[in-house]
Amino acid sequence: MRRLAALALLAVTAALAGLLPATPVAQERAASRPAGATFRDCPSCPEMIALAPGSVAPGEAAGRRVTIGYRLAVSTSRISLREWKACVLANQCPALGAASAASLEPVLQVSWLDVQQYLAWLTLETGAEYRLMSEAEWEYVTRGAAPGAGGLRAEGLEWTSDCWHADRAAAPVDGSSWDSEGDCRYHVARGRRPGEPAATSATRYRFLFDARDPVLGFRVARVLGD
Repeated sequence: MRRLAALALLAVTAALAGLLPATPVAQERAASRPAGATFRDCPSCPEMIALAPGSVAPGEAAGRRVTIGYRLAVSTSRISLREWKACVLANQCPALGAASAASLEPVLQVSWLDVQQYLAWLTLETGAEYRLMSEAEWEYVTRGAAPGAGGLRAEGLEWTSDCWHADRAAAPVDGSSWDSEGDCRYHVARGRRPGEPAATSATRYRFLFDARDPVLGFRVARVLGD
């Protein structure tokens, strides 16, 4: 089961190949954007914000520091119903109930596998490699450690790319997703449920890769070129 999620993503990508022509994204222009600048890679794409490299001390491990040594862009909010609908209309994502093409509300009750379909479609649509944030990147962004992040904060629960590990003492310190050795039937969500006490930066949730939850959504990320 450890490789199931990775195999599923490969299957989705293979299924999409040849169905949607990859449109070259303006990589050089995106790479030159200053921290805090916003952009979209296509009219139906999510709004992204460019962030500068930096570091953050993860909440679960005093004295440990994670360095993000690359320029990252993340969506300014969770993916909306309208943004999801573009993928549905392209016949590459499930409808997920009464998704409105006009709604800016976040798409919720979306599984980790559903998200992989959206990411594969967005990647082929733009030519840029879209993905989920790792746990380390999520903390870097939502704790305000990233130059340019401004007021980005957690909204409900958000999927990350990491497999579940009960103990993160040996987690990567370069911002990468921790996909080895853990239980990859489960993936990590960060944030908090409405009405719960304010979550600390170390609060983590685990969900099966095909689980859906009423407050669980996601943001997207991509690395900007040098």
